[in-house]
Amino acid sequence: MPKSPNFIPRSVQIAFGLWISLFGFSASATSSELASTNDLSKRADNTYEVSGVDPFFIVELDSQTNTSGELTIDLGQRISDLKLELFFKSRDSIFDPYYKANYLVDTFPVKLKLPADAIASSTLRIDLVDCLSCQIDLSNAISTDESLTTSKSVEPIELLNGLKQLPVKGQVLALNEWSMNDLDGTLQKFEIAAGDPFIVSPRLTSSTTGLAGVYFKLSAPDSNEAWDDYQFFYQTEHHGFSVKASANMRVSQGTNKQESSITELFIPLSFLSEDFPPSKSLEQVRLDLPLVDGTWALIESKLVHENELEQYLSVKPKQLIHTKIQRATGLRLLKKSFFNVLADRGFVITYLLLIITVIALLVRAYRRYS
Repeated sequence: MPKSPNFIPRSVQIAFGLWISLFGFSASATSSELASTNDLSKRADNTYEVSGVDPFFIVELDSQTNTSGELTIDLGQRISDLKLELFFKSRDSIFDPYYKANYLVDTFPVKLKLPADAIASSTLRIDLVDCLSCQIDLSNAISTDESLTTSKSVEPIELLNGLKQLPVKGQVLALNEWSMNDLDGTLQKFEIAAGDPFIVSPRLTSSTTGLAGVYFKLSAPDSNEAWDDYQFFYQTEHHGFSVKASANMRVSQGTNKQESSITELFIPLSFLSEDFPPSKSLEQVRLDLPLVDGTWALIESKLVHENELEQYLSVKPKQLIHTKIQRATGLRLLKKSFFNVLADRGFVITYLLLIITVIALLVRAYRRYS
C-alpha cells in the first residue's frame, strides 16, 4: 500500500516542537469554547488549581453568545467575592490592557453582562484576581444555555474601554475619589497626623498625548521655614510609584502663593509621550506634603493640556528636580533586547524555521555530492 503523502515537512514539525518546548501553551480540551489556560494546573479529578501569579483562561465565543450579550460562567463552586477581569480586545493573541471589564462574583453559575465591544469580540480572556489558592472546575466553565434561568446576572463594577484622550481644556480631577495617608479629615479640610503625609489621585488611565503636566491648588498653613519641600510621584503603564519617577520641589514661602494661604504647583510631564519607549498612559499621581502643622485643603487638581501650558508656567516651582526612569545601557540593554526578541514569537518561529531549512538544505547537498 502506498504511503499517504506527508504535507507537513519534517523541519516544520521540529520547529513547532521547539517552539512548544520553549514557550509552552496550555491548551484545554475540556470544552470546545475553552481555548487555553495560564497558571492553572489540572488535577487528577479534572479540576484546576492556581499554580502561578497570573491565572486566567481564554474562551472562544460563538454567534449565540455574541447575540445574547451575556456570558454564563460556572467555576463549579462558591467563591466568596471573587473578582474577575474580562479582557475583550486582542491583536495577534495579545490582549490590550485598556479594554477590560471587572466583575465581583459571589456565586456560580453567573451571567456576566458583556460590554458592547466584548459582544463583537470572538475571543475573551478571563483573569482570576487575588485567588492564588483557588480550585476551580472548567469542564463546564462557559455556557450559552438559555435554560440556566437561575443564573445571576452581574454588571461590570468597572469598565475600561481604551485610553481616555485628554480634552484640549484639560481635565479637572474629582476630589471625592482621592485617598489620603497620615492625614486626619477630608480633602476639603485636613491636618497632618504622622510622618508620611500624601494624597493619591483616583485611577486616571489618561492618554499622555497632549499632556503638559499636573496642576495642584492647595490651601496650606504658613510654616516657620523659609522653604517647604513637596514631592510628586507619577505612575504609568510601565511602572508604579517610585523615587525613580518623581519630582522634588522646594517652594519658598513668598513664591507660588497667590493669596496668603493659597499654594499653586504645576509639574511638567510632557516628556512622558516623548520618552523612549513612550509612556502611553498616565495611571495615577501622588503628592507628598511637607510636615507643617495647621489646616490644609486640596482646592483643585487638574491634568493640563499643552494648549493651556502658558497659563500654568507661572506656578511651576523654580526649584524643581525631575528624576526619570533611566534608559537601559550596557549589559542591561543587551539583556533587555534579548528578552524583547524572545517575546516576539512570530519572529522566533520564522527564524528557527529558516535555520532548520538552511541546515536541511546543507545536509542534503552534502549527501548528494559526497
